[in-house]
Amino acid sequence: MTTKNRSWTVKAKSLVWFLVITTFILTQIYPIDASVISINYASSTGTIRNQPIKLGEGIAGQSLVSATEDYATVSVSSGTSFNVNTNIASIAPTMPSIDVSNKASFNNANQGSLTLSTTTANELLYLTIHIDGTNTVDSVSNTGTALTWTQRERITNSIVSTEIWYAYSTVQFTGNVVVNFPGKTTFALTTFGIKNVNSEKFFGDSINVPAIGSGNSALQSTSLSTTLNNVLLIGSVTTKGNQIPTAGTGYNIIQSGRQGQLGFATEAGPLTTAVDSYLVSFSTTSTVDYVIIGDAIWGQLTNPSVNTDSSLPVTQGSTILQDGEASYFVSPAYSSASNIIGSLQLNLWTSASATDSLEVYVLATDSNYNILQSGFGKTYTGTVPTNMDLVNTALPAMNLNIPSGGHLVVVIINTEGGSAATFTIHWGVNELSGMSMPGLSDYILSITNIAATDYQATISLYSSIMENRLSDMSIYFYSPETTCLVVEDGSFIQTSSPSFTLAAGSSVYLAIDAVSSFGGQSIFMLLLEYGSGSGPFAVEFIEIIVN
Repeated sequence: MTTKNRSWTVKAKSLVWFLVITTFILTQIYPIDASVISINYASSTGTIRNQPIKLGEGIAGQSLVSATEDYATVSVSSGTSFNVNTNIASIAPTMPSIDVSNKASFNNANQGSLTLSTTTANELLYLTIHIDGTNTVDSVSNTGTALTWTQRERITNSIVSTEIWYAYSTVQFTGNVVVNFPGKTTFALTTFGIKNVNSEKFFGDSINVPAIGSGNSALQSTSLSTTLNNVLLIGSVTTKGNQIPTAGTGYNIIQSGRQGQLGFATEAGPLTTAVDSYLVSFSTTSTVDYVIIGDAIWGQLTNPSVNTDSSLPVTQGSTILQDGEASYFVSPAYSSASNIIGSLQLNLWTSASATDSLEVYVLATDSNYNILQSGFGKTYTGTVPTNMDLVNTALPAMNLNIPSGGHLVVVIINTEGGSAATFTIHWGVNELSGMSMPGLSDYILSITNIAATDYQATISLYSSIMENRLSDMSIYFYSPETTCLVVEDGSFIQTSSPSFTLAAGSSVYLAIDAVSSFGGQSIFMLLLEYGSGSGPFAVEFIEIIVN
């Protein structure tokens, strides 16, 4: 028999974060009777699935390139890729800090004001209003540069009340903060400027912040949870009982005082590691009625060094995470606003001084690395061994919106007090620690029976090279969706599809999902066999190269 040697090449790109852009090349060799089966490049605008796949920047399908007589190319719009070699470093977001503060108290008044002069621009102005009784604030304003004041929280126990308001000043602020009530009220004000805050999301995505509490005790407390390290905790308490509250353990008083029976205080304390529950507390020398609010202010990520070179590292290196330390991976800037949907995979070549797991967060930031959104709460890697090995962790599904110029940042933390005193993260040749997003290429190839006869067909593996560098890969077709090849942790667990009917005039569409663990090239030769079921069969070869 004879085989025609005309061939097609199909290329598709998809995002593999820290590696290189994944490329798929499919080469088709015609069977004996080229009129029986037609293999074509599927429409980029087709609706093969109800929801078009979109993972990463610009990945939503493919665009067709004009075909020559023997050659055609299909490519998937790709996001950026980067070399992790210079992108892992101490995360150390800047810890917010108190700049200046002031207090004032008022008896039987419907308005009160106090002055504040910050020493820098870009400060969060935080105002606590301590109220004797249940009156509510009518308005907050200021003199000088006009600011927008927003109520953050209010709590009352019918004896005393507390309200939190805030404003952000992009210039160095000097002026009076003015509070108005609808009627006569006894109250106190404390206000302060906070430096080094996240200018886009002051309070971040903490789980139960602000936290509130009330009661009758000499210990006034509430607890809160945060989802990132290096936050400044703020406590505000109002009491009734002729007492001046003092700061809890780990906190420093910002301002405190008393107006008759009304006691008040604000405090601040740094929290370097994210926690599920942390106490915000004050104390008095005797029992008092109280209400308390705990809050958390997020700092700004330091500006990391970003290497946008998509080539692989030529040298090996490592970084060590001591107990309580964190590191991050950061993507290059997104060229357009993007929606990241789905589950990322964390790939770490790592070892630990004792078997343990690393804490993980995924964040969306703006171009200045201000945190805009958290992909999920806290999660953990798989168990890290004492000898260096590849630890792959599928992270929870997320839906992140990244603005133009923004970044995707992945934080890994050696939780303070864990089993391992140190973790070592490696990168370099065949040790590419970083984040990856499955490279999904939908309907990259259509297989159509253009004959008037139904055929039985199978797709199976003919040969392969370097499948061990793939942490996950699925090659499948639809509809209905049918799996042909599956690689898990570098090994095949499936090498053939079941027999399927390719009805006369019908089509199936080939697709591939792949995640690579380290650099190199994996090559798969697939064998498409088809026939009437009782007579001779014909074959076609499809080559897939994953870079």
